[in-house]
Amino acid sequence: MNQHTLQVLEFDKIRELVAKKTLSPLGRESASELTPLTDQETVLTALTQVSELKRFFQNGGDFPLRRVKDIRPGLTRCGHQGAVLEPSELLDIEEILSVSQLLLAFNRDHRGECPHLEILIQQIKPLEALRKKIAEKIDSKGQVKDDASKKLQGLRRENGTTRDRILTKLRSLLSSVSGRGETKEGIITLRDGRYVIPLRGDQRNRVPGIIHDRSASGTTLFVEPVSVIEMGNRLRELELEEKREILRILRSLTRLVADNVPVISANLLVLQQLDLIYAKARFSLDLDAAQPKLNDRGILKLKGARHPLLMLLGTADGQVVPLDIELGEGFNTLVVTGPNTGGKTVVLKTLGLLSLMTQAGLHIPVHGDSELPIFQEIYADIGDEQSIEQSLSTFSSHLRQIVTVLEHADQNSLVLLDEIGVGTDPDEGAALAMAVLEVLASRKVRTVASTHFGVLKLFAHDHPEIENASLEFDRKTLRPTYRFLLGVPGSSYALEIAKRLGMLPSVVKKATSLLGEERQETALLIEDLNRRVGFYKRKNAEIQERERILSQLTEDYSQRLERVGEEEKRIREDAHRDAQTVLAGANALVERVIAQIRKAQASKEVIKETHRALDTEVARIKQRLKTIAPRSKPRRGPLKIGDGVWVEGLQTDGEVVARVGSRGRYKVRVGNLTVEVEGADLRPSSTPAKKESKSTVGIDVGEVFADQAVNQIDLRGLLADEAIARLEMFLDRAMLAGLSTLLIIHGKGTGALRKRVGDFLKDFPGVKSHRLGAWNEGGDGVTVVELE
Repeated sequence: MNQHTLQVLEFDKIRELVAKKTLSPLGRESASELTPLTDQETVLTALTQVSELKRFFQNGGDFPLRRVKDIRPGLTRCGHQGAVLEPSELLDIEEILSVSQLLLAFNRDHRGECPHLEILIQQIKPLEALRKKIAEKIDSKGQVKDDASKKLQGLRRENGTTRDRILTKLRSLLSSVSGRGETKEGIITLRDGRYVIPLRGDQRNRVPGIIHDRSASGTTLFVEPVSVIEMGNRLRELELEEKREILRILRSLTRLVADNVPVISANLLVLQQLDLIYAKARFSLDLDAAQPKLNDRGILKLKGARHPLLMLLGTADGQVVPLDIELGEGFNTLVVTGPNTGGKTVVLKTLGLLSLMTQAGLHIPVHGDSELPIFQEIYADIGDEQSIEQSLSTFSSHLRQIVTVLEHADQNSLVLLDEIGVGTDPDEGAALAMAVLEVLASRKVRTVASTHFGVLKLFAHDHPEIENASLEFDRKTLRPTYRFLLGVPGSSYALEIAKRLGMLPSVVKKATSLLGEERQETALLIEDLNRRVGFYKRKNAEIQERERILSQLTEDYSQRLERVGEEEKRIREDAHRDAQTVLAGANALVERVIAQIRKAQASKEVIKETHRALDTEVARIKQRLKTIAPRSKPRRGPLKIGDGVWVEGLQTDGEVVARVGSRGRYKVRVGNLTVEVEGADLRPSSTPAKKESKSTVGIDVGEVFADQAVNQIDLRGLLADEAIARLEMFLDRAMLAGLSTLLIIHGKGTGALRKRVGDFLKDFPGVKSHRLGAWNEGGDGVTVVELE
């Protein structure tokens, strides 16, 4: 991207703002070198990395990037023969390695949250052994630790002991000398690495020793007494040995660092990239910016675009009128007209700067559904670039930039031309401007040009690939509103602005008369048209926003309603299953009661009394079942054989097996039994009836005490003993239900089962009589039983 464009569009200020968000000198260096890229995949990756980290921040996450120092000079130096890194330099390297470990841990802990950042962080190579080695030897203050080696530990221990002995001896001497008034200062000091005491000059012979220094006035001497000289010598030897041992330790660590310089340098580069991404994400949060969509069709659509420098630096309240602009779909060239100070130049700069920022991997202050192409080059001729040194007038400077544009611009370029054709004769300037715009339009160059030439408005209106646009002006307040109007030409409002700025009314009146009535009417017509278009655009935007909100609310409520319905269905089904469990328990209770009654050979009155008590309890349970049974849609039309149904009277599922006459009654199979039910008591059910095996003898209590009580049993296909056991249970329940006539279906066959049934009925208590069925009841295949 050419430097002239970056300078004109003030991209350097964006760099400075991003650099302030970095954590380290490395990040600031990357921010200061930030430049737009021209590969779409690379740009998309850069934008997505920023989006991932920004979203992580918005969710309250703590990204483990820390302030680190630039260790590159040390890494370069440690590769030289005999080089030794300082403890502080090693500590800086250890900090880099620690941050690298934290970032790798971040990848493990947040896998899948920031996939593009993960790929970058995965490039870090762990050097935990080197980090631990440095941490073992160097403390947090950048000093070699006492236990960095056993020898160093011993030397420092002896050093401390010797120093304590010297100080003890000197304090004793100082105390005795001070008592005689022979010392001027009561402190022990160091001179040239030797411990000394201060003595008055006239008392120098009172304490034998070596004079190491004297005060500026010459009245105080600093003497090392003879009694501590040997200890001082030993202390000096220990200090020299300590320095040699420290040098050995540092040289060893330096060699370890030198062996890993390529890996450390690669890790450092990743940290530098992450610091830049970190700064971009923070900058995006400050701007309330968004990641625009990218396309390869040359289409530019910015919605709610704002100039970032105006937001952050330009206005007192940061309020900038948003801009909606389109280019590249239907037309490739835009001619912007309107008053001076109306915002035309800001439109050009906003469009250019946001394009540069996007291609530099920065979020931009627009709505998230905005989109941009990747421009291979952006040309901007904005402002007065006249130069006395280069003998360039305003017109010449503009013309030189336009020549460059015409030489290089193509369909992958964005061209921004401010006040095209100014600085010369208006007619010639306008003609030149039209010629330039026509050439650029023919090449399908994306071009935005501002102008005050009225002829260019007509030119744009007549050209199929050029569109008019303008900045709105409030004629009542005589001030611009800065609202961008696409598709409508604007007026310059020169006379109105002159009046607002205090021009003599007589001059304004004369200028108005000279302008001509037709020009004035045209200007008023354009103004009225602008006002109407602006009104309808705002109304259209409001309607679209309402439709969007309504559509979103409709979808949200539909989803909520569906979830509520599913939850209600689940709750009812769970409750119904619980209730069926209760019924099953009641069924077991009935079985136990029957067994007790039979065992005690209770009278018929006792049986009926028991029946009434059980009937009351079951009725209560069935009423509860009705309130919680799964709701079903009302039945439409007659039921068909095979339909699954919910039997209200029995509070269970069943299957239609036949229709009885034309009275709206149906035979329904419930388990192994068949009952006749009114159609009004049936509801469609998606749950098929459970088919019990022939050997199943359980009967739901609901069946026993329902209005449509079961008065028949089918024993066909059962073994004799199994059939008798089932018949016995059937008779017990029928008696409890208060039935009087029963039908036992055993079939004809060999007659063996019929005989066993007859023999069993003879001795069964409570059976009044039994007989074979009549011809219309099933004949010899059926036995009819009368109960007492």
